[in-house]
Amino acid sequence: MADMLRSRGRVRQRIRELDTEKVELVKRMEALAQEFQQTFRRPWPAHPVVQRIAGGHVYVRWRCQGRNGKQNYVDLAGAAGQVLLLALEPPVQRVYVRYGQEMLNLNVTHGLRQSEWARLRQYLGDCVVLEGYAHAC
Repeated sequence: MADMLRSRGRVRQRIRELDTEKVELVKRMEALAQEFQQTFRRPWPAHPVVQRIAGGHVYVRWRCQGRNGKQNYVDLAGAAGQVLLLALEPPVQRVYVRYGQEMLNLNVTHGLRQSEWARLRQYLGDCVVLEGYAHAC
């Protein structure tokens, strides 16, 4: 990493790589949500949806059934997720857990890429500011 930071060109290249990786991860998230919808018939007690948040953060999350914007998100690892899972038949529980694990993997991978991307962009911006100071001195 230190070698990369010595060359802004390498930093820019890494940012481009991260952009590509993040796009691919979002495609995988969308494919996972689509696969779930093709595997199970409605109504679902909860289903995966891709949520985009300001700042470039993207998550695939479990959304409970509901209407008119009254759908809550549920974390399968939390208390509400446990209640949801216990209401399902054991074979369905296993499939939900498999999807949940893949969702966790995608979310953490995207989050790590997003954090690195943001830090490197901040680094480049800070370098420009410091260069301006150096030229002014």
